Amino acid sequence: MLDNLQSEIAEYLEAEEAEKKLRVPDEKLLEWVQSKVQADLDVQEKKLRAEESKLARARELAEAEEKKLKAQTAALEAQRLLDVTAGTPTPHPNYAKPKLPPLTEFSQVELYLQRFENYSKSMKWQPGDYASCLANLLQGEALSVFLSLSPEDISDYQSVKKTLLRRFGCDKNGFKSNSSLRSLHWTKTLPLISIE
Repeated sequence: MLDNLQSEIAEYLEAEEAEKKLRVPDEKLLEWVQSKVQADLDVQEKKLRAEESKLARARELAEAEEKKLKAQTAALEAQRLLDVTAGTPTPHPNYAKPKLPPLTEFSQVELYLQRFENYSKSMKWQPGDYASCLANLLQGEALSVFLSLSPEDISDYQSVKKTLLRRFGCDKNGFKSNSSLRSLHWTKTLPLISIE
């Protein structure tokens, strides 16, 4: 019986030793898996920090760009106010430069001004800004006429229009004076057609 008991104890100790041997690799495997998972977590955390850093930098750049645009808008508005007080109006920054050909001394002034007014109305510009918008379209003698106006008249579209029409030989209704028609020589007469 003692031998039996000793053999059972020996078997128990052998089984426990075998179990310890099996547990040790399991523990080492568990430590290895934990270290790999931690390494992966560290890599992901580094990537996340890098992305956060990129987003913060992009946010800073966007804020800097917004500040720059606000400063440019403020500078344009300040320049506009300075120009208006100095007598040279410029269009409001919200107004795009009109997509019209420039007005020169060779243009038909009355038609051009009508076209400009129609364009300005379609763009929903304020009538008080017409003169400054028109100023950007003037060239040659038309520009010289515009610049010769007083500071009060230079910002008043009706005064600018009246002066340009008068300078380019138009009457108060905007029609060319017919002195040029008197100098024409008719070489052929048209037949009269009677309507009955």
